Amino acid sequence: MSPPAPDLALGIEAATPDGGIALAEIGGGLLANLWRAHRSPISASLLADLDHLLGHGGLSREQVRAVGLSLGPGSFTGLRVGLALAKTLARGWGAALYGFSTLELTARRWPVPGEAVAVLLDARRGELYGGLYRAADAGAPPPLRPDAVEPLESLIETLAALGEPVVFMGDGAWRHREAINHRLGARARWAPPHLGAPDAAGAALAAAEAFASGAPPLDPLAAAPLYLRPSDAERRHADGVQFPWS
Repeated sequence: MSPPAPDLALGIEAATPDGGIALAEIGGGLLANLWRAHRSPISASLLADLDHLLGHGGLSREQVRAVGLSLGPGSFTGLRVGLALAKTLARGWGAALYGFSTLELTARRWPVPGEAVAVLLDARRGELYGGLYRAADAGAPPPLRPDAVEPLESLIETLAALGEPVVFMGDGAWRHREAINHRLGARARWAPPHLGAPDAAGAALAAAEAFASGAPPLDPLAAAPLYLRPSDAERRHADGVQFPWS
């Protein structure tokens, strides 16, 4: 008699220019991860990649019990596309929906527990999305402060005041490496660039862990992206710009 088919968690990453689809076994490890760099358009490959992973692994959508994704911050378009797909799949397949901070999922990739980890992603307009965490050996790394969007200068001062070495991750950190090194000196440590972004594997593993622990899922009808700041359209509307359809 063949063993029962494992329950699966699906991970979706669409918050950054790189992203993809991954599958993890609930109560087990990562099964598959299909990653694409700088895909365009952002939604073109997600469903095709999912069908490929399921078919190639001899798996079925009925095995997917949880869907996880990064809710933000990140690309406004990517977050909307990723969340729309996750909601559709969770509702259609009867799976639990879990969402995570993009910055937290990136910090999960640092393998040395106990170290302070700063994840900085480029937010444009001279600002950074910044998250500060204490690396953990399992599960979510505890935040040392809430995720925020802010100028580099205030972020550097916050990290300098921490008074301990900080591991930097993310494209925003590498963009400003010279300024960070100048202010923090030997306390600034650098993760390899390939660890500096969230990935679908992390979302799948986090969703598997949440489902196995009985964590309450999100309501697919109410789940929303974590933008950290208004979109351009919202900013224009707040400034009194009228749209033809308003």
